[in-house]
Amino acid sequence: MSDEEFNEETWTYIGRRTRYGSDKLCYCYLDEQGLERSFAKGKIGVIGGRYKALVKHDGDRVLVRGTFKYVDDGDRSENDPVILEWLTQDNAAYDLDYARRAEQRDIKKMRALGNLTLDELSQAMRKLSGDERRAMLLRVFEYLMRY
Repeated sequence: MSDEEFNEETWTYIGRRTRYGSDKLCYCYLDEQGLERSFAKGKIGVIGGRYKALVKHDGDRVLVRGTFKYVDDGDRSENDPVILEWLTQDNAAYDLDYARRAEQRDIKKMRALGNLTLDELSQAMRKLSGDERRAMLLRVFEYLMRY
């Protein structure tokens, strides 16, 4: 594809969302037609901020070449109800992603517990502070209850 097929458009970043039938985060923009466009990879931008990109429309698909470049158009108000709604959705998506990742970490820790000998577990417990020790004991009990 040549650069002639791509046109510069200005899109609005509306924050992170969960898409694609999973809990994974994606980065969402409103295109010039007001349609929400989601991308699996990207950077966190200014919610409500305007960004320019080289874009090609191919039916329902949209191809973006390069990266989004921030355009400071000066008309963004953080008290705008629409932007506040986008911020709320962004925070909810981040919280869901954080919880999903924490659960995955806990699952990995539980699997690792099954591979420890009693001596290794005892040594690990000695290195932990009071709260960490309690959390580890809870994980050990959860592991024992499951298996």
